[in-house]
Amino acid sequence: MIAIISDIHSNIQALKAVLKEIDGVDEIWSLGDLVGYGPNPNEVIETLKNKLSISLAGNHDKGAIGKIDMSDLTMDAAQAISFTEKELSPENKRYLEELPTLKTNKRFTLAHGAPGKNEWEYILSYESALYNFDQYETAWCFVGHTHIPAVFSKKAPHILVPEEDKAIKLDPT
Repeated sequence: MIAIISDIHSNIQALKAVLKEIDGVDEIWSLGDLVGYGPNPNEVIETLKNKLSISLAGNHDKGAIGKIDMSDLTMDAAQAISFTEKELSPENKRYLEELPTLKTNKRFTLAHGAPGKNEWEYILSYESALYNFDQYETAWCFVGHTHIPAVFSKKAPHILVPEEDKAIKLDPT
């Protein structure tokens, strides 16, 4: 079983609770934003570094290492990124620097935001998801960024909102 996590945002307490819930899974994949907003960016990275099979960079991760235009962010996000940038150890900055924003294998596309040209787009509607379906060729695409769990499908009913504390089982084909 694979656990997919995203948008930890330097919240070590929430991360520890999630890790307790998913203890025993075969792999953990992170869709980005390990840092930002919360007060513990180094602790989150140190906790996850060796646990993640796949780790992507989100917009807050890229912002904390000076790789995105801060003028595109809300004031709260810019302040959080500025705080995080000052807090991060040089080693953890290097770790974030090495993370890709997109990963693809034969079956999955993984992205923090949208898998297309606008990588920080929020996919919040079926219409947005449908547009982005054309941006990848794999059977499945997983994205974070929105802080809202949902599964969009080309088949009816098109949107599935998972129940709390329930795993979503996907056909591996």
